[in-house]
Amino acid sequence: MKLRKFIFILLSAAIMIALPAVTAYAASEIQLNAPAEADVGENFEVSLDFYASEIIGSVQTSVIYDPETVEFVSGDMAYGSGGAVTVQGSVTDGSDKLSVSLIFKCIAAGSAELYTENSVIYSQEQELIGSPATAYANVEVFSLPETTSETAERTDSVTDTPQEPQASESYSGDGMPTQGVLTSLTVDHGTLTPDFKYDIYDYTVNVDYSVDNVEIEGVTASINDYIWYEGVSECSVGSNVRKITVTDVDGNSVTYTVTIVRAEQGETVTELQEGSSQPKKVKNSSSESSLKASNGIDRYKQVLNPALAIVLVVLIVALIAVIIWIRGRFSEMKKR
Repeated sequence: MKLRKFIFILLSAAIMIALPAVTAYAASEIQLNAPAEADVGENFEVSLDFYASEIIGSVQTSVIYDPETVEFVSGDMAYGSGGAVTVQGSVTDGSDKLSVSLIFKCIAAGSAELYTENSVIYSQEQELIGSPATAYANVEVFSLPETTSETAERTDSVTDTPQEPQASESYSGDGMPTQGVLTSLTVDHGTLTPDFKYDIYDYTVNVDYSVDNVEIEGVTASINDYIWYEGVSECSVGSNVRKITVTDVDGNSVTYTVTIVRAEQGETVTELQEGSSQPKKVKNSSSESSLKASNGIDRYKQVLNPALAIVLVVLIVALIAVIIWIRGRFSEMKKR
């Protein structure tokens, strides 16, 4: 009877020790919300939402980010730089929720992962409510169309690009101006949509994923017209903008814009044409999948670690009980 009572006391103590770890996880939560995508140079907002099973007194966490892709600008109750932001806040309105806003700026193209670590939530009496599981967010940062030095110089010298042919009052027999416009516009891959006409200034060309270079050639109405190409022939997946500016001898200009849409890998031109006419931005689905997977693993760890602690304590208690029982049996055998 004494042995059973001793084992019962040890098991009760083990459960009482491990139970707070499980309760701490269940009693608190943190969510990290951010936009799915942004462009280089843009600011975006990240919201941190703390939840607890009772009134919150204060919170603390660290938000880890990629300093090569984004930079921290400002935030509520937050400070830091170089890849880590510390958030320390308190609640005065007697709420079981606290929201914190952080502002980041995109500085380079890439996949920017943000996550929390060392998160704790305290009650108004500064007692620990819980340590929330790690929260994750991922922002795809896209670069703006490249501007070469030659393009910049040309932009400085040609500022007015009216979209009506003002180059000349002289027209050919078919009604086309004799200078200051294109008489033809061709691409070596894909097809212009709509069909070319000298007074239509915006076109779209859809190409397969295998096409990574598209050459454009325009023919001016006059040999004295000056033609200037902006953009590069190399094409990334998604939207690639090319511009052709024609300037006549009097300085009048018109600009034709060709948007080349390169399909994603595994997507056909037909699917591209049937889908949205707006260029798609490519999302890194593999990184999103791995992010979700790591998030799920982390949550499982948060739940399983306390349970493993209980199992370990129970095994230790059982081992002690077995040793005591064996020693008791040996003692009885010696007495006999």
